[in-house]
Amino acid sequence: MVLGTTVFANSVAPTPADMAAADFPANRQLCHYMNTDTDFPRQGCESIPGQPAKVALWGDSMALAWQPLAVELATRARMSAIDYSRDACPPALGFLASKAMSSDKKCREWNMHVFERVQSMDTVVLAGRWEVSYQTDRQALETGLRATLEGLTHVRRVIVLGPTPELPDEVPRCLQANNIAACAVTRSAFNANSQASRNFLKRLVQHYPNAEYVEPADWLCTKTMCPAVKDGIALYWDSHHVSTTAARAFAAAFAR
Repeated sequence: MVLGTTVFANSVAPTPADMAAADFPANRQLCHYMNTDTDFPRQGCESIPGQPAKVALWGDSMALAWQPLAVELATRARMSAIDYSRDACPPALGFLASKAMSSDKKCREWNMHVFERVQSMDTVVLAGRWEVSYQTDRQALETGLRATLEGLTHVRRVIVLGPTPELPDEVPRCLQANNIAACAVTRSAFNANSQASRNFLKRLVQHYPNAEYVEPADWLCTKTMCPAVKDGIALYWDSHHVSTTAARAFAAAFAR
């Protein structure tokens, strides 16, 4: 699981916008699944080559973005980590979006494959674009995620990552325009938009002693704003996927 970001080959120094746009896991093409992919599993995606993973990250493309968290947890426990992420496919068994295209129907099959692979894990981290799935397919998400947690009761630790802000524009574009404020949202707006899904996730984990809910927004946001940049770090590579640099900083803070 290679976590470095894109290496710029030309001699021109990349701009902050360039660096933000490329601040995603370097193994994205190799290890992340598009909704048309059918091969499973992929080889060479463990954080320690050749060592079977004991920490798994499972979810849609938001899980791809949170790879550094799984690696941090695994490293501290002297284990290997792996990312199982697929576009538009939350880690909810049996889930199928109501407006799914034919290629999306593979999500159910893929989730079952992942479910079988994570049975032997020590820690499983679940991540998704929860508020979107909850708003459009509430019943399918609730039923599927409950089934997932039921099937992981023997796993020592299950972490459910809460929603992250959806910004009004892509961070690289705001950096290019020198208008970072255009990419910020208020904390109250984020809270209002994500309240229903956050409440559901918090209620759900209470039924499973090995599961915990983690609120990334408490690190990404202040009490009043959810900015695009924090401490000089672009927090997203687009409008909603957490950048690798930000995810790594969050992981270090969370592990402490």
